[in-house]
Amino acid sequence: NCLTGVIPDLSNLNALEDAKFRGNNDLRGNLNAFCNGTEYREISSGEIRSIHADCGDCQGSTVLVECTCCLCCDYSIIGCCDKEGKVLQKKMYTWETFNRGECSLNDAQREWQEENCPCYVEIRKGNANKYDCSTDCPA
Repeated sequence: NCLTGVIPDLSNLNALEDAKFRGNNDLRGNLNAFCNGTEYREISSGEIRSIHADCGDCQGSTVLVECTCCLCCDYSIIGCCDKEGKVLQKKMYTWETFNRGECSLNDAQREWQEENCPCYVEIRKGNANKYDCSTDCPA
């Protein structure tokens, strides 16, 4: 989504249930308005289900966004981690991740892509087609 700059006050988004701020190398700020400690705060429409951000829980990752309740992700490992640093999701990024124009990858991300995602393969899920990273590239 190529977001840059500082995250504005979003606390008035009372119907927000899911938000993915991860993977925006030039986005900084604070999402703690959505938190009640380490849990999501209650909102008028029910519950927040998930907020993803580059908030530093993965071992060796850089804190770009402060958030005590978010699922923290790190493009350098192409994954997300729990509060103890355990990788929960790996290789969750798809073709769009690496083809976003001005949202270029940093050196660590580019190195990961070259090693772990040199091509994309089509995966059929129900009626939809999806392209996912692969090292099993067609000749």
